[in-house]
Amino acid sequence: MSLLCVLVKKARIVGNDENCNSYVVLKIDNVKSTTSVVKGLNPGWEQEFYFDVNDMVLGLQVELWDRGKFWDKLLGLYYVKLNEIATSSQNADERWIVLDGELVLSKNGQITGTCNPTEHRLLLRFFVELPADLTEEESKDLQQKLEYLNEILDKE
Repeated sequence: MSLLCVLVKKARIVGNDENCNSYVVLKIDNVKSTTSVVKGLNPGWEQEFYFDVNDMVLGLQVELWDRGKFWDKLLGLYYVKLNEIATSSQNADERWIVLDGELVLSKNGQITGTCNPTEHRLLLRFFVELPADLTEEESKDLQQKLEYLNEILDKE
């Protein structure tokens, strides 16, 4: 079993609604975690989340929401396959993500990505911690297998 570590840092929300009350939702398989609600167009969270992962073929779905009085509004989303994420904290991927407006689904209904970019951005840091009992050679071998699997999945 591996551990997915996600640090939700901050966002840049484009718009003129200073009263934006945003939060981030992270989803993987049937597990969902949510940040606190922060007001403003440049919210900061600095909240860490951890997910136990048994299947590296899964993906992480990230959603940015604006909390409303009667209903919440989806501002943007992002999807990344776990086998595309760095496999150690030293190589952790920290970057500004341009959020999209829609999910892309395969013919069988599986999420394969996102499309239709918005102007909203989210700063995330994430990595997968492999089991501690793997040797360095086994870890490299596993990473190569994950990359190969990702190439196969991309061709489907």
